[in-house]
Amino acid sequence: GSHPATASTSASARRPMAPPAPFLYARNSGDGTSQDAAPRAAFEGDLQRLRGTVKSLVDPRVVFSFEMGGLGVLHLAACSGHLEACKYLVEELGGDVNAPAPGVGDFAGVTPFMTSAQSGDVSTVKYLLDRGGDVTKADGQGRTVLHHAACKGSCKVTEFLLSKGVPVDIDCGRGTPLHQVATNEKDKTVKILLEHHAD
Repeated sequence: GSHPATASTSASARRPMAPPAPFLYARNSGDGTSQDAAPRAAFEGDLQRLRGTVKSLVDPRVVFSFEMGGLGVLHLAACSGHLEACKYLVEELGGDVNAPAPGVGDFAGVTPFMTSAQSGDVSTVKYLLDRGGDVTKADGQGRTVLHHAACKGSCKVTEFLLSKGVPVDIDCGRGTPLHQVATNEKDKTVKILLEHHAD
């Protein structure tokens, strides 16, 4: 049903920012706006819904400006280990595996390649690495992809990255991955890093 005029005016009064371009709000069946639907579909790996949402946009690449909790659509698909959604966003829409997250704070400078390392899914990490994932790039807190894998205690991803020659002692100002893991008490990951002669 239609909302009374008062509801819409109070909602707009709470949002101090200028309203986004109208096509960002292309309606999507039962899911609010495309701006909400696309990140959720990416995070859940719902490729059909993601494609449908992107089709409703005037410019498909606008999808990369949408975010949920400070992470963009490719970041969200990657951190959940949804390989097919990642492939769609990268191959069909030109998503950048090294694009910094739109958010601030913990996610400042975090790339989809970094978030993939937290998924524990080696195939997604490998795909983004093969697509140009930068192993030396650091986020706003000085963490590289190896830091992200190690902090999550993801042994398989940590081993995979080390097997690809990622420098085990890379330190971007916040300590090496071993220092980070030691403070996080991820015993098995500590063992893997030590086996690769981490300091």
